[in-house]
Amino acid sequence: MLISQQLRPNDLVRFRTPHVALAPIAGLQIGSGAVQAGNLLLVRCNRAEWETAERAYVFRDWHSQYYEANPVFIVREYEPPFEADKMSPALDDLQSTGRRLVTALRLLKPGRLLEPAYTARFVVSDGFTVRKLGPYRTEYLTMPLDGLTWVMEEREAVVIGRLVATIEAVESTLDTEGILATIEQFNLAHTPLVSTALSVHLLLTAIAMVFAEEGESAPRPGVSMYERSLLIMRWASPRPLDPAIESFYRERVQPLRNLVHHNALAERDVDLKEAQEMLAWALRLGIRLLLQAHLKRSPQGPNPRRTLHEALDRFASGDTSGLDAIIGPPAG
Repeated sequence: MLISQQLRPNDLVRFRTPHVALAPIAGLQIGSGAVQAGNLLLVRCNRAEWETAERAYVFRDWHSQYYEANPVFIVREYEPPFEADKMSPALDDLQSTGRRLVTALRLLKPGRLLEPAYTARFVVSDGFTVRKLGPYRTEYLTMPLDGLTWVMEEREAVVIGRLVATIEAVESTLDTEGILATIEQFNLAHTPLVSTALSVHLLLTAIAMVFAEEGESAPRPGVSMYERSLLIMRWASPRPLDPAIESFYRERVQPLRNLVHHNALAERDVDLKEAQEMLAWALRLGIRLLLQAHLKRSPQGPNPRRTLHEALDRFASGDTSGLDAIIGPPAG
């Protein structure tokens, strides 16, 4: 009997097969025992299931706090035969799937998350376990205890599943290097180990990658990257934007950009946390629209970023047809 089952006899290993791959999504919290998000099975593993995968010394150190952390795992069950040459592909699948899922979660709403590549991935098969460990291997246990979480509502599972599928489809589409580089920039800005100052720098660069014209380095009246950032938030918001957001994009973001690029942030009193949140909001919307534009692009069609810019410029005159054609009217 597992140690965890001696402590809590009702903790049973529920895996359907003896061949299972697991990857924790650090920070993710769900209200139920399991959630299906598209083709992803997300499970709040019980302590017995966790013990089958984790090292004994981690179990000893963390078993008393495990149910307080309540980590969520991507679970892949494999039918036999599961041979040795399938181990590495299973670990690679957990890494790529975990990256897409974390990207989708970050694009949906704010929260604190860390990809499995930074923590741990496990393959359990017939009594032996293969572990692929990252530099922050127990963060999937410490982050929830420290309040660094992303809480999934039940109604969000369908949207998350679709967004993960969209990201995967774009990854296999030609001429998507630009949007994939933007996503990498966005993800790096949200890594918990990155300072707020560096995060703002990365997000400002991502704003330019999504909303700027080729070669644009300063705002232009009416169609600047910052005006487009405001336009996309107005389109998605069911009510008028907070005046602080309008003020940030109209008056404060360009001076902030200059301070960042001249490494002069220490010379001014800047609310970097506020800047981080306002930049990330526009980027969540912009990246999601660009992903859709890439999927809807015809072989001879215009560049998806150009399509997005034209749609936003038309929205400035009250015409929503371009944006609606990309993704449909926003919810709410």
